[in-house]
Amino acid sequence: MDSDEIKKNEESTNAADHYQDYTAQYSETIDLNNDSNESESKTYSVLSLIMGILSLVFCCCSIVGIIPGIVGIILANKAKKNGETSGMATAGLVCSIIGIVFGAIVTIFYAIYFAAVMQVINEWNRTGMIDQIQNMNESELIEFLENYQN
Repeated sequence: MDSDEIKKNEESTNAADHYQDYTAQYSETIDLNNDSNESESKTYSVLSLIMGILSLVFCCCSIVGIIPGIVGIILANKAKKNGETSGMATAGLVCSIIGIVFGAIVTIFYAIYFAAVMQVINEWNRTGMIDQIQNMNESELIEFLENYQN
C-alpha cells in the first residue's frame, strides 16, 4: 500500500468513527399476536366497565339491571384471562357484582310487594268489597277511601 491509500483508509475510518446510528435506540420487535391480545383485553375491560355501570343504573328495574351485570362479569373474566392489568376490568367486575346484588334485592322486594297486593285483592274479592267499590259513585268512593286510610 502506498501512502495515498493509507490516508484514504484513515479518513474513511475517521468518518465512520464520527457517525452516530440514531436508529439503534428505537429498534424494537413487534409481536402482532401479543398486540391483538392487548387490544382485545382492553376492549373487554372497557365493555365490562360499561356493562357494570349500566347494571348499577338499571338495578332498580329488577331483571333489566341483572342482565348487564352478568355480561359485565363475563367480559371482566375474559379481560383478566387475556392478561389485562389495568383497573378497568376490576372496576367493571365490582360494578357488575354490586348491580347484580342490588338488582336481586329489588327483585325480591317487588315479589314480596306483588304477593302482598295480590293477598289484599284476594281478601277484598272474598269479602265482596270489590263489588261494593265498583257500584259506588264518586262521592261514596271518596268517603270510602278516606275511612279506609284511617
